[in-house]
Amino acid sequence: MKTKGEKRLFRLLSIVKKLYDGKTLMSLALSDEFMVSQRSINRDIVVLSEAGFPVDTGFGGRYNVIKMMAHRKPKQEAQP
Repeated sequence: MKTKGEKRLFRLLSIVKKLYDGKTLMSLALSDEFMVSQRSINRDIVVLSEAGFPVDTGFGGRYNVIKMMAHRKPKQEAQP
């Protein structure tokens, strides 16, 4: 049997994977999937945000990953 901490860790990692797969997540659907309250999901999202994961908390319990611009190396001009 999994401990409470193990269940939460599994839930947090699952949420991160879903976010990075580009999915829009809904707190109600996540709470049903993991059999926890929506408040627990909201707390999980806060934990992920505080840990540095770029989570966008949209209106109505929607969550997405914040798209970050990729850093590009400046083009080097050809040397004559």
